[in-house]
Amino acid sequence: MNVSSRSLRSPVVLALTVLAGSFAVNSYAFSPETMKAPPSFDDPELVRLQAELTDKHAQITANPERFLAGDARCELSSDGQWLVNFSRLEADMDALHSFRESATGTRTTVQLGETRLIEGACKDGLPDGPFVAVGAYTMTTKTGQFESIIDTRTRMEGEAINGMLEGPVYHLMELSFSIAPGQTMTSYFQTKGHYTAGRETGPHFVQMIQPTNMSTWVHEHSHASYGSHMYSRMYMGSELMVEGRSLNGIPHGWSTVYEQSGNVQKNCFELGQPAEAMRCDLQLPPAGLVGSLSDAELAQLVRTDNQGKYLSPYTSDDVLAEWVNSVVVVNIGATMGAVAGAAAGGALAAAADFVPYGLGSLLVAAATAEIGKKVGRETAIAASGGWENIRSNTDRSFDSIDAMARYLAARYGDTATYSEAVRVTADLYPELRGALRKTY
Repeated sequence: MNVSSRSLRSPVVLALTVLAGSFAVNSYAFSPETMKAPPSFDDPELVRLQAELTDKHAQITANPERFLAGDARCELSSDGQWLVNFSRLEADMDALHSFRESATGTRTTVQLGETRLIEGACKDGLPDGPFVAVGAYTMTTKTGQFESIIDTRTRMEGEAINGMLEGPVYHLMELSFSIAPGQTMTSYFQTKGHYTAGRETGPHFVQMIQPTNMSTWVHEHSHASYGSHMYSRMYMGSELMVEGRSLNGIPHGWSTVYEQSGNVQKNCFELGQPAEAMRCDLQLPPAGLVGSLSDAELAQLVRTDNQGKYLSPYTSDDVLAEWVNSVVVVNIGATMGAVAGAAAGGALAAAADFVPYGLGSLLVAAATAEIGKKVGRETAIAASGGWENIRSNTDRSFDSIDAMARYLAARYGDTATYSEAVRVTADLYPELRGALRKTY
């Protein structure tokens, strides 16, 4: 048996812990019929994934060993074992979860059990090409005097290229934990979604079915140069409980909790910190505004030089200007160790983060977090190297703030980088917020 221990903050434990806390605080009392009924989706892909995982759940509970056992085809390295148990290599998991551990004060250790590749081939100890693997680990989580132990068996079906997951990936986890002396509860988590070069992309569907209830998560991933955005929805039975957005695992955007009473708790977060509603309202433009201007109309709004009064956050190559990325990284870095209340304040960030992502930006941010938590006009300018540097790294500009607002929303409003471009540029030019509100 190959065994390894590391201090981690498990996304599954986060999910279970926050769910329990949410119910206790909000006193949800859904009917048995509602709790066991699946949510309804209009998206055909979500409907397909829901049907596939529901059918597979019935097969798993009828014969778990069929899915969680098998003979090894080749030897997996330590990295290979972490990959097929957690969808990430050990170093990446360590980096992300060490950050979360320091933020929440919860210490979690993971002891890997026997992990085997039962279909496919290995290369340098990692899955190579299409594969099926089964694994196991024991997770011990301690918060103050409270300690919980969860034994987990896993199955992963997918494809790996150069040691990274690629294409559709299916992941099964069988969680067993004590609920009373002599009583053990077993739950099955399933997730399926697409990976590109080791990162989740597009919609990922997560499902847990128990005798008296079912839970469903839908995560939609998009990536930018500075990290990964995720929009998530969590359902208890057929009812939507919480939805919201995060950046690199940090609450970022609107987080909304729905209660059975009809009450709605809506909070705005900016990089893990509570923020004014205006900051979230401007992160995404109305769908009808995106693409509403022709190329000729767009050309009338923007200058093809850096001599306008307002400098564009995007270059002529349609990528974020260097100065925007600089401020984004400083912002993210400033939250390292400063988000202790973020997980509790934004339940979505923990409950929805079933699979970690966006590790690269967190590592860069950790090394560059030299500016305070809140980045306003002066600190944004300083973080960008001053006005001279900002202008020298910009090749588009605008003569009016209204032209900038219309152009950014229509041209880039549906991109993964838009919300950060607007947030940073509005720190540089506060009048952009008012112009965007008029445009929206």
